[in-house]
Amino acid sequence: MPINTDTIDYCAMPDQCTYVHTRPEDWWKHIDTIDYAEPSPPTGEDSQAKLKKEFSRLAKLWKTQTAASPSVAGMVMHPAYLEIISHGEQMIPFILKDLENKPSHWFIALRILAKTSPVKPEDAGNIKKMTESWLAWGKEKYGKLD
Repeated sequence: MPINTDTIDYCAMPDQCTYVHTRPEDWWKHIDTIDYAEPSPPTGEDSQAKLKKEFSRLAKLWKTQTAASPSVAGMVMHPAYLEIISHGEQMIPFILKDLENKPSHWFIALRILAKTSPVKPEDAGNIKKMTESWLAWGKEKYGKLD
């Protein structure tokens, strides 16, 4: 008897999923819409406040919608995560501060934005050591993280 792929649950841990879709290619249908309004160019101190607010909004959206994700790949392909990266290296201090408050999977974003990685090859995959390496790098480059 053939398997009906329309009814297969693709969630690896159904009891931890916030949603269940029936086909892997439909994952994007369950992501809340992100407001892609054309931003006005930032100016002066006001720009840092706006950027911080935008980071906070996107980071909250990313964390909320990927909290039950069993896949790091799914987390880093989330539109809010990609939107943070699209703002460029000016997001690095905000990411580092967030990482300092609570370790999360910011490592790919940091690697892309910083165009380097302070993580030793033997520490790859060790969240605690990766976090420590990035925070030490950030404090050396940016000073105190606000």
